[in-house]
Amino acid sequence: MMGWIRRIVVNTCVDHCRSKAAATLHPVTKTMDNAVLIQPEVYAKISADEVMQLLHQLPVNSAMVFNLFVIEGYRHEEIASIIGIAVGTSKWHLNEARRLLKEKIELLSNKKNYSNAI
Repeated sequence: MMGWIRRIVVNTCVDHCRSKAAATLHPVTKTMDNAVLIQPEVYAKISADEVMQLLHQLPVNSAMVFNLFVIEGYRHEEIASIIGIAVGTSKWHLNEARRLLKEKIELLSNKKNYSNAI
């Protein structure tokens, strides 16, 4: 029973994001398989609320793919089907979201280091 309810909620959220997205999804043929690594000590300097704020700063399409893959546990093939994009585009959006999050987390961590030093 929970499976179909979850599917309805996810599809409704995706439809809502699609209707509100200013950018359109463009096919991407190149995929990036490089892992995005964050230094372990950074995790001690950032809270879950701060991570959620950073997630909300991602571009809509990349955030949608990131949420479906990382939080909801969908595979790229499923995401591509739900959103109506190529599997490679889904992978690109995930890597782009990870890259942007890494930059934002490191920037936030560096700001905290600077403010603690003062």
